[in-house]
Amino acid sequence: MEPAKTMTGNNPTWLNRLVYALMILVSLINYFWLKETSQAFVTFMLALAFDPFDPSVKWQDRPLWQKVWLIGHLLIGVIILMMLILNKN
Repeated sequence: MEPAKTMTGNNPTWLNRLVYALMILVSLINYFWLKETSQAFVTFMLALAFDPFDPSVKWQDRPLWQKVWLIGHLLIGVIILMMLILNKN
């Protein structure tokens, strides 16, 4: 079985996972070490563009734990956005 490809067909899923993990790491560094909440927010939300799971699988066909993971990621991003809007960073 060959690795899953992204929608463009030229990036394997492992590359998406690597970029996703690196962007999460950069956002954590921005937030906790550099105290740059806005940069952390942007990087954290851009990480969602690199689906860490098989992007060829439709949303309806994904396992529940993947849906929970991605929705949780989105909710954390909304919390960070609210912190920025309310200036409670």
